[in-house]
Amino acid sequence: MVGLEMRAILRWLWRNRLYSAINTLGLCVGLAACLVIFLYVRDELSYDRWIPDAERIFMVYSDWRFPGREVTHTNLSPAPLAPLLLQDFPDIEDAVRLLHWTAIIRQGDKALAENIQYVDQGFLEFFGIPVVHGDSAGAFRDPDSLVLTEEKARKYFGVENAVGKTLHIKNAIQERDFRVSAVIANPPHNTTLSYGVLLPYEQSVFENRWPRFVRNWGNHNFATYVKLRAGTDAADVDRALPGFTQHHMPPWHIGQEIIPANQYTRYFLQPLVDVHLRSGAYAHEEGDIGTVGTIALVALLIFLIACINFANLSLAQCEGRVTEIMMRRIAGAGRAVLMARFFGESFCLAALSALLAVVLAKLVLPFWNAFLDRHLYLSLLGKGTVLPHIAGAVLIIALAASLYPAISMAAIRPSHIAALRLPRGGRTGRFRQVLIGFQFAISVALISATGVVNAQTRFLRTSDLGFERHGLLAIRNLGYEQASAIKDRLKTEIRRLPGVLSATFSSAVPGDSSYANQYVEHIDAPDEGHYLLGRIEIDADFLGTYHVPLLAGRNFDPHRAEDDAGRSPTDGVPTSVLVNERAVRFLGFASPEEAVGKELLLQRDEGPAPRVRIIGVIGDFHYRSLHERLRPTFYRMDPNAFGNLTIRFQGISERHLLERVAALWRSALPEIPFRADLVEEWVNRLYRSETAETTLLATFSGLAITLSCLGVLGVTYLTARRRTFEIALRKTFGARLRDILGLMLW
Repeated sequence: MVGLEMRAILRWLWRNRLYSAINTLGLCVGLAACLVIFLYVRDELSYDRWIPDAERIFMVYSDWRFPGREVTHTNLSPAPLAPLLLQDFPDIEDAVRLLHWTAIIRQGDKALAENIQYVDQGFLEFFGIPVVHGDSAGAFRDPDSLVLTEEKARKYFGVENAVGKTLHIKNAIQERDFRVSAVIANPPHNTTLSYGVLLPYEQSVFENRWPRFVRNWGNHNFATYVKLRAGTDAADVDRALPGFTQHHMPPWHIGQEIIPANQYTRYFLQPLVDVHLRSGAYAHEEGDIGTVGTIALVALLIFLIACINFANLSLAQCEGRVTEIMMRRIAGAGRAVLMARFFGESFCLAALSALLAVVLAKLVLPFWNAFLDRHLYLSLLGKGTVLPHIAGAVLIIALAASLYPAISMAAIRPSHIAALRLPRGGRTGRFRQVLIGFQFAISVALISATGVVNAQTRFLRTSDLGFERHGLLAIRNLGYEQASAIKDRLKTEIRRLPGVLSATFSSAVPGDSSYANQYVEHIDAPDEGHYLLGRIEIDADFLGTYHVPLLAGRNFDPHRAEDDAGRSPTDGVPTSVLVNERAVRFLGFASPEEAVGKELLLQRDEGPAPRVRIIGVIGDFHYRSLHERLRPTFYRMDPNAFGNLTIRFQGISERHLLERVAALWRSALPEIPFRADLVEEWVNRLYRSETAETTLLATFSGLAITLSCLGVLGVTYLTARRRTFEIALRKTFGARLRDILGLMLW
């Protein structure tokens, strides 16, 4: 019986193949879009959940409330924090630190600049990182040992086993040979942990080189992770942290004012599984739960549109099947049989659409991965299978599309047929119109949202940043010791290249994540005010290269000794500084002209506060994202802090300029890898998430409109076929084509 009914359903679908094709195509495209979005959302929500006991691991975040400035949020911590937390809190089972650094790694004749990580000894066991070769327990027991990921091991040693081999590492902390003690698995893509070359953190080495780096609570450079004992509530630890802060951290001295530690610093625990999506201002490079929620909502709306289309076409088809249903009822078919028939037809179409959707998603997935820079995969069996979700969607769609027509058509009784009381489809038609209006309302809402997001993204990408971003090339890696002696000569040679207009040194480049801060004392302020300003080192060519206006005073002059902040201080002669317009207002000056010539004191932890004199005021320009408030900043000319060289070019292609600059670099600094970035691209990276969200919304809004139009096309076709006799009569009585079109549109 079931087999006969299935054959009847398939024959009916084949006879109505245009209806079947339109219904299948719309549902297939909608399901494929929902499927790839589902894979993305599931991947975003899976970050760091691969780590054993991830629900017990937390990252330490902090808020710093500096007087004279808005609250600073960070996910980094000072060096002393982790061991003291482990000492004072019995509920903390373990704690580890991760410190990112840069180094030049030499292996044979090959020298490469790498990002390396200093970690505590228990790092591998803490996160349960699989060890491919070697022993995890003793990986960092020897201070001269290091651990490589599989990718880094292949990079330096090919397919050979890297354990026991040596690499020469040089950076500002140390220079010596390290022996590979273990090779670990590459970090998965869905993790907030970033590591490749791991070295043991030796406090004595850092103390010998930079004591303040290790001891000073104001240096936030370490990512600190703690693992709570089973059953411990993180809120209890959070409530005890202010007392811990007050006990261990020194008060903040600003002039004569003493601020207790727990008034300017707040530490709290962030669950590791929430770091990726719920960090907000604490980690701008991570994702955002709002964006993921928006994309998930778009998937739901597309699914609704696909279901509405499917149901609409089923309703329209049913209006032409009254005679068929009447004959089945006369032949004795019960309501259950008729309802099963409608459900079977919808289920077959939905199942076929789901099968095609899986194939389409497989084809689209490589492009989706390339756009999002992800490694999403579609699995029907085994780990991460989507088969239950697809089966659930098919059942929901089949029920939604068949329920109303099945109930209404199965309600026809033989007595109605004898009395000629058959349904005319008016109620069904009105219900179908409501569904069509609803799906177009969804499409319009998506388009409106896309327009708003697109306008915001365009504003971010095209707003005036206070400098001319086009035609700037930033050369990195000039902060190494080997570069200090020849970087002036390198700058001179680069300026001689055809197409190069100017070049300038600086300690930071627009788009960089951070730069230094320093408290200054306004000498002439009646309340002896202290203010926290940003600090950037630039040379005399900076304003001309970046096209930043000088509003008052003068620029730096390399021939004037007082302008050089890197010189030995001269008694009674203050060092020259520039300030931006925001700093002028922040310091309480009425105008840029009033600020010129005024002196400030730079606060230090030790020794007398050096005096600086404002020699000029420059226009405000954004170093960071427009999401962040513009910071009051002062600028010094300190050649010892120059780590970047920015070139302004014109009339030469970027590729040719890069080739020529790289050739000069290799001849002058063969041991340091060449790295360069276009400033415009570097700045645009700050808005990658907004750009991706705009593109996704635009794509899926267009898809929603297409699906809605496809559904209307199918309904129009079925309506026209059902009204063939009426249209023929109207044509017979003189109706024109436009009259027929008007009838169908209405």
